[in-house]
Amino acid sequence: MTKEIISIESIELDAKNSDGFFDWIITANIADVRLLRPAVYHPAEAAEPEEWGPGICSAVLSIDDEDPNNLMVLSAGTEIEQILYLQEMDLDWQLDED
Repeated sequence: MTKEIISIESIELDAKNSDGFFDWIITANIADVRLLRPAVYHPAEAAEPEEWGPGICSAVLSIDDEDPNNLMVLSAGTEIEQILYLQEMDLDWQLDED
C-alpha cells in the first residue's frame, strides 16, 4: 500500500553513482506511520482499534540521469509537483527516530 505524503521536509542529492544513477534522500511527513495508541481488546465493551498518526520519514530514491525531467522535478519543482512525483514511486519510507 502506498503511503500518503503530507508534505516534503527536504530533498537532497546524496551521490551520483558510476552507473549513471542519482541517489536522492527524501525526508517527508508521511500519514499513518507512527502508532499513537495500541488497540484495546479487553474488556470487550472498551475495545478500540489501534490509532496511527503522521511521522517524519526518510527514503532513498535512485533515478537514471537520462531523463532530465525527473531531476528537474526533484531539484526545482513545486512541493505539489514533488509530492505527486514521489507518491507514484511507492518508496520504502523509514520512520525517523525522535
